[in-house]
Amino acid sequence: MNRLEKLAVKGLYCCALLVLSLILQYGICSAEDTLPRAAVLDFENYAGEEMSDFVKSFPSMLMTGLGVSEGYKTVERRSVEKAAGNFAFELSGMVDSDRIIEVGQWLGATHLISGSMSGTAGEYRLDCRLIDAREGYIIKTFYLQVKKEGLLSAADELGGMISVHMEGGDTAAGAVKGKLEVNFKLTLAPLAAGPIYYHRVKLYVNNIYMGMSDIIKKENNLHEIFSIQLPPGSYAVRLMHGYVDQKNGKWESDYEIQPGEVAIKVKSDFITSLDYEYNTGLFKNKYIMSDPRTLKIFR
Repeated sequence: MNRLEKLAVKGLYCCALLVLSLILQYGICSAEDTLPRAAVLDFENYAGEEMSDFVKSFPSMLMTGLGVSEGYKTVERRSVEKAAGNFAFELSGMVDSDRIIEVGQWLGATHLISGSMSGTAGEYRLDCRLIDAREGYIIKTFYLQVKKEGLLSAADELGGMISVHMEGGDTAAGAVKGKLEVNFKLTLAPLAAGPIYYHRVKLYVNNIYMGMSDIIKKENNLHEIFSIQLPPGSYAVRLMHGYVDQKNGKWESDYEIQPGEVAIKVKSDFITSLDYEYNTGLFKNKYIMSDPRTLKIFR
């Protein structure tokens, strides 16, 4: 092979590498461009002047709560603040569909997250809306009731709830999901004479807060306390039990003992059923956990 032929082969090799790199770069950019992009707007304050600083900083805290995901991206807060200046109106209480679509296009966002905080005397409620920025309608609403000492963790809990939907929860169209059902009952061992307290249960899936059950009052009755859709895959399920006020049902404190973490698998078109009980015994109390069962969903 003479010098010209060597140069020609080297040139072809370099061109091939260049084309390959462009294809890879274009493919990666295309994949990223298809990911949902969420922008967190300012929250409205109905909780009094003393909470104004917290409400003002809550969107940034919620951004942290949303975390880093391969399933969606978030819009930087400074872009949202710039949008508020450019559009010369409050983004926090925005409800007009045309305005929502306009702001969403300006931010390059497929979803907007807005909300409010209300309450007084140490009892607060955070309401949150996940909005389709392309069509201008509300996809899903979330809320969290917390005491003042729980406010710092509220952004993580709300962020976890929102991220599940952003990554393919109820907002994903056409995805064939499975279902997780959690069933619980209170039991009293023979000869046991201790009191049976009311229970309320919080559900965490892969350390993401999914919600709280109703109050469980009756013994020996199997209660369905959770029923949620999940994409197929393996999950770590954690259930946290707490004492509740019998008059208003509010969470008072965690139980001294808690169930351990349970590994489950969710399949498309199947129900994964998790049954367990809290047994008040003669000498000690304990949780009795059954192995998860998988049942076919008949449509």
